[in-house]
Amino acid sequence: MVSTLPSRGGAVDQAYAASVALTDVPSVKLMWSTRVTTRASGNLNTQVADLANAALGAARSAGFF
Repeated sequence: MVSTLPSRGGAVDQAYAASVALTDVPSVKLMWSTRVTTRASGNLNTQVADLANAALGAARSAGFF
């Protein structure tokens, strides 16, 4: 998590990241992994949605979906 500090008071924005892994369950082998991040923002719901969309987009680009 990364924080940006306001220069003249106000709210602190947070940036989040997620590590994502796809594992083949029967063999317990890692098939693919990535790390995604979001921009600093004060809206947690939007950031979580952006992380999920980024992770799915990366998996799609890798040919998993």
